[in-house]
Amino acid sequence: MNLVLDEVKEIMADEEGNVRHRKLGLIVARGTLLVVISPVDGSEEIANPWVQQTEE
Repeated sequence: MNLVLDEVKEIMADEEGNVRHRKLGLIVARGTLLVVISPVDGSEEIANPWVQQTEE
C-alpha cells in the first residue's frame, strides 16, 4: 500500500544534534519503505465496526 501525503515537512538531525527542516509538499511514500505510521497527537481509540457484539 502506498500513501499520498500533502504538506510534508522533512526533519533531519546530524550527529552533533543540529536539526534542519525542509518542506517537501506533496509526496508518494512507497509501501515497501513504510515501517510505522503513527499520529503525533489528536488520536483517539474508536470501537471496531466489524466486530460483532454478543449479548450476555
